[in-house]
Amino acid sequence: MRSMTGFGRAKGFVQGNPLICEVRSLNHRFLEIQMRLPRILERYEGEIRKFLTRKLERGSITLRFHWEERGPEGLKVNWERAKAYLKLLQRLKRDCNLKGEVDLSLFAHLNGIFEEPALGGPKVKGWEVAKRLLDKATSELIKMREREGRDIGRTLNQGIRRIEKSLRWIENRGSLRVEERRKGLKAKLEELLKDEGLTLNASTLQPFNFRIEQEILLFADRCDIEEELSRLKSHTASFQNSINSKRPGGQRVKGVKRLKDSRDSKTRETQKRVGRRLDFLLQEMHREANTLGSKAQDASVSLEVVKIKEELEKVREQVQNIE
Repeated sequence: MRSMTGFGRAKGFVQGNPLICEVRSLNHRFLEIQMRLPRILERYEGEIRKFLTRKLERGSITLRFHWEERGPEGLKVNWERAKAYLKLLQRLKRDCNLKGEVDLSLFAHLNGIFEEPALGGPKVKGWEVAKRLLDKATSELIKMREREGRDIGRTLNQGIRRIEKSLRWIENRGSLRVEERRKGLKAKLEELLKDEGLTLNASTLQPFNFRIEQEILLFADRCDIEEELSRLKSHTASFQNSINSKRPGGQRVKGVKRLKDSRDSKTRETQKRVGRRLDFLLQEMHREANTLGSKAQDASVSLEVVKIKEELEKVREQVQNIE
């Protein structure tokens, strides 16, 4: 299980100049990828996006490649573009009868006049360096997300155990509620008989016993919460299985030229999107808790249900950060 927050960084060198890759992730309902690439890497945006999509399931991802500025000796003049600009500017001046001269200061502000060598080619191998940095930075990000995921998992387990404790208390309380109801009805009946001046004994109470048992049966049927308790216990078990299941992945693949994810597709399919599954289970648990509280007709059980809802809310806040 992974969280959706993390950071990864890797640094390498291309043509003797530092190339830095940074990957950050924050909470997001879906997978959203934003990239800030130098012009020399823009052509590889599609491949980078596919790689991140294979590695990550959810989160707001920000990728940044930074190639530190090189000295002017690394720049080249695009003579064809400069001459084309010159012809266009001279024609513009002539046809529109404009004043002023076309000078060097004007050319310094035009795009594409001065160029950096591309990250690639048979000798530079800049894209190969960028791929390795992307792989390493993403692996660091995943490791951080997994560490945070383990911490969140421990917190979630504690919350679910407290919920299970409350469920056991409510379950044990169930048998006592019916007996307390029977005693309460008999006590009210005895008060009424006393008010009528009747002597309390087995013969005077006998005609009312059947009616009391009918009331008890109706009460037991109206406040039967066994089904809700059973579903809640099933949901908590499923929840714990999800957060405690081991998820492979995040390891960096060495010795490959193409960006490739080595995780087994079947295992990945069963393990992915844990956060969404947990979120669904929480919705079901909250619905069952509401039904349980409304059917209980018992102040002490209602108070315990409030405790369950409080724990569910704490758990929900943690689940929002699960991938």
